[in-house]
Amino acid sequence: MKSIVTILALGLIFLSSCEKEVTPVNPVNTTPPAVRNISVDYAISAVSGDMEIVALIPDANGVLVETTLNINRPYHTIHFETKSQQEIILKARNTNPSHDEVMVTIYVDGLIFSSASTTTANAWAIAKGIPQ
Repeated sequence: MKSIVTILALGLIFLSSCEKEVTPVNPVNTTPPAVRNISVDYAISAVSGDMEIVALIPDANGVLVETTLNINRPYHTIHFETKSQQEIILKARNTNPSHDEVMVTIYVDGLIFSSASTTTANAWAIAKGIPQ
């Protein structure tokens, strides 16, 4: 009995002398990234060669405005310079009801930023996002 009490007492002393390791918590960075100049390329392709494109493209003052284009070739690109921290959107669809694939891709500073495709008749392939 004495040995059990001794073992329990030693166990309690051992457990109470253990110190829990505290790992420092990194504070969350709430500072938004700085606005910077970015290069944007929209790439649109449609097997049918007949597509409608709706995209945010800068106007003469550099403000992104929704623009609609009707294209009758299988591939089209749009390039512009703008600022980060604002939404960019590119969508396209076949103008003749077709199950041919329509693909849209947004490149920011030469890297793929967003991409989408569809083979559903009259459906939009939509790529969008807010580059940091």
